Amino acid sequence: MLATLQMNAMGHIHIWSKKVEVEKIAKYNYTANGSESAVYLQADYDITALQESIPADIWSELDKGYTVQADIDSLYFGE
Repeated sequence: MLATLQMNAMGHIHIWSKKVEVEKIAKYNYTANGSESAVYLQADYDITALQESIPADIWSELDKGYTVQADIDSLYFGE
């Protein structure tokens, strides 16, 4: 499933389904289309599992603070 991902300054990851435009609203908080992310990963094992499931070049961009789109498992969204 296509998702939009954004890493915050603490290394936590915000995830929205589909391609969306992300806006930073506070030091650690982002919204897209006026909504907070559908998924928020903060546990190291969850972040590592996501890192292992997406291509290294996409992860590298995410880790640099860029908003990226990637195909991720739909289970992240309870599907």
